[in-house]
Amino acid sequence: MRISGSLWARDEVQSSPTGVRRCDVRIEHRSRQRDGEGWKAVRLNVRVRVGEALIDQIQSLAIGDDVQIQGYLGQQSHQDPQLIVYAVAVNRMNQEQ
Repeated sequence: MRISGSLWARDEVQSSPTGVRRCDVRIEHRSRQRDGEGWKAVRLNVRVRVGEALIDQIQSLAIGDDVQIQGYLGQQSHQDPQLIVYAVAVNRMNQEQ
């Protein structure tokens, strides 16, 4: 799956119990979607987990930068079924588009 939006928040880098670094960020997505005969404004805040390989890249982005995240949906943890996007690629969008 892919989702685009603005980098809204970035948590501190943490380590899992096994020592793997990770960082959670939040992306604010805004779009207009066809809803029957008209259009509906869609706005949502998506939590994204960034793993070890992408931490330096996500840390180099400024809050407010437009990004596209490629990843997959999973649950937060075995105890917490809340959905979260696990990033496999992060791309900064061209601000001039």
